[in-house]
Amino acid sequence: MAGAERPYYLVDAVTLDSNGAGTLELPVGASEEFKGKKLFFYASAGTFRITRIENRGGVPFTNADTTNYIHSDLFLTTLSQRTYIGEFTIDINIPANDAIKITLASGTASAVIFVIIQGTMRTL
Repeated sequence: MAGAERPYYLVDAVTLDSNGAGTLELPVGASEEFKGKKLFFYASAGTFRITRIENRGGVPFTNADTTNYIHSDLFLTTLSQRTYIGEFTIDINIPANDAIKITLASGTASAVIFVIIQGTMRTL
């Protein structure tokens, strides 16, 4: 019998060199499924660009790319100059043994980018 949904936070961090790129990968276990509801980013310096959001199989959740990217300023909050929050209008579902991958590019400053995806996890 499947378990009840419980609040859950997927977390990761990546270091980006100045004008560099990196990928955050947030995996889900073999016997669980995750529904993402909200993204929280924190940049240790500067801004960043989201150039791809996809699952492990390469199925995209956005048409963003290196030319038509999602700039971090779209998520900027009044909490601080480096805290960014975005909310999904519908849940991002990550099935068992899969992951959500977020590819980022940095601006002119090197930075560590931290991410939390808030949602619910359910044991299958």
